[in-house]
Amino acid sequence: KVGALYSLLRDRLVDARRSEFRLASNDIDIARFEAKATGIGVQARAVEAYQKWVGAGLKLKAYEALLALADGRTNGIERQVQLGAKPDILLTENDVNLVRRQAYVLEARQDFRAAAVKLSLYYRNAEGAPIIVDETRLPSDITALDGIRTGAAFNLEGRPDFAIMLEEIDKATVKLALARNDMLPRLDVGGEIAKDVGPTGLGGRSRTPLEMIVGVTFKIPLQNRKAKGKLAETQAKIDELTVKQRFLAEKIRAEVTAIGLEVEAANQLVVTSGKEWALAQRLAAAERRRFELGSSDFFLVNQREESATNAEIKLIEAQARIAAAKAELAAATADEDALGLTPS
Repeated sequence: KVGALYSLLRDRLVDARRSEFRLASNDIDIARFEAKATGIGVQARAVEAYQKWVGAGLKLKAYEALLALADGRTNGIERQVQLGAKPDILLTENDVNLVRRQAYVLEARQDFRAAAVKLSLYYRNAEGAPIIVDETRLPSDITALDGIRTGAAFNLEGRPDFAIMLEEIDKATVKLALARNDMLPRLDVGGEIAKDVGPTGLGGRSRTPLEMIVGVTFKIPLQNRKAKGKLAETQAKIDELTVKQRFLAEKIRAEVTAIGLEVEAANQLVVTSGKEWALAQRLAAAERRRFELGSSDFFLVNQREESATNAEIKLIEAQARIAAAKAELAAATADEDALGLTPS
């Protein structure tokens, strides 16, 4: 006997078995997008930790260079005081200046070590143990902070959180279709074909020579309050998710726009800070030359040197601000290439 059953109304396009398969597929996609979001978040924090380590290290180098200038001038001042060319108070002023610059270095070194410890959370050896990176591996200049290249194109559906929202809406749509299916009456068309095979028994053949049965089954539920409630609940869920999706899209676009403006403003700040540093360096070099020739005083040359160092620190902070904004933009646009998450 061979038979077939075909549904004309309920279970024709969707049923519990097919909907469960579809919902399981949505859950797999959601898990994949959640893993992607986690990867982007961890990588963005790792990039931020590296940028702060570089920024702290470059500030340390700047303060160490400032201290070296004072150290190099100490012997000359002592010799001039011994010869009577400068008053004894100048040695005291120089000691005060040295102590102040040493304090700058100590504070900067503490910040650098703290940044190295935070970086070690993301930088590990083959066994998984954290590595604390020392000063010897610091880059030579601030160009190391310009490693992220964000793309101009932005695909909203590339954001994992937005993609998860779309999957949730798709799940609710499947459940809505199933709820509507449960509201339908059942109308099935079935058919059977039967034929005796093998040797004939004592009673003879029961089907001569072939038997065919075709039938129609119609069922309609008299009480379907549960199905109506499920339908209303699912429709309300879809309406809620649709509103959330629209708000999330607007929020993401506003976030990306704001970060883009931050990058633009930081770029302008880098340009002005770079000019300020160049001018401050020239003034400091000229003032040191005048001091060596005896036409400048100790207070002014120190002020020029510290102003040049402050301008350098300001430039480092501006460059770090750009780097942080670009990393944030890469995370906001789910730019895995910029974050280094795509396999090479």
